[in-house]
Amino acid sequence: LADIDKAIEIRTDDGDYYMLRQNLLAQMSGLQFYRVDVERVAEYSLENAIAAINLGSTLEEHPDRIYVIDLIFSNRCQEAVDETQTLIDQTDPTASSIGGLYHIQSQAYICLGDIDNALQMLDKSLFNNTNMEWKYGLKARYLYQAGRIDDALELLNQSIEQQPGYTGWRYYLRALIYLEKGEREKAEQDLMVGAGNTWGRAGLFPYVEGKMALADGNREEGILLLQEAEASMDYLFTPLQKRIQGELRELGAEPLQITPSVMLDATAMPTIQARPTARALETPTLARPDSTNMAS
Repeated sequence: LADIDKAIEIRTDDGDYYMLRQNLLAQMSGLQFYRVDVERVAEYSLENAIAAINLGSTLEEHPDRIYVIDLIFSNRCQEAVDETQTLIDQTDPTASSIGGLYHIQSQAYICLGDIDNALQMLDKSLFNNTNMEWKYGLKARYLYQAGRIDDALELLNQSIEQQPGYTGWRYYLRALIYLEKGEREKAEQDLMVGAGNTWGRAGLFPYVEGKMALADGNREEGILLLQEAEASMDYLFTPLQKRIQGELRELGAEPLQITPSVMLDATAMPTIQARPTARALETPTLARPDSTNMAS
């Protein structure tokens, strides 16, 4: 980031530099624990995507899709639905690449908490047999949140059997399903295996631990873990996040009140003039701080 900041100081008119900084910030966003920090960094990422599109960039095949993904991470979900629909309407319905737009829009819908439309758009994306591991991972998440836990479990079992290593969130979700089916020992085992296959301990991990603590009668610990889960649940589990908020209220507790902690003074945007592009794109006014394979 420091190097690309320097490059932008030298050449403020090079769209590729902004797209590279967008990519770096998107990765940084994915490393944050709390959702408020994810959104904080994503605002910077989105800002750089806008600059890259305005100036022109050759680094990404579909820069407009990168823009939509950044909208989702910034929790601007309805805008993402609308922008993706515009792109879908402009794309040949027989083109294989439209499948990427369908599954991106499915993510915008789940970000809104609209599970039915998320599943519908994801199923439409399966026709081109591209990026299937990611799409089936999305489907497992959606099916669980739709209450179809047996269907979600079947997909997770298939995925883990085919590729048991890495992508540890699959074990966390399966642990949650096992716990809800009354199979505590399997749930504990999957939490352990999942923890060995990812650095991530956000969202699902503290939620499963919290449900176990509550089942054991450890009310205070359970509340603390549910609060951590709610605050760190990513946008693909927005319906689950809302459910946790309800569970906390039933326990007489409230979600954590967290302010963003990530400061990115070094990545402040220089002033640039928007330029005409092949795809006209209105530059939003972003709330600035005071101080992946997904597009295919």
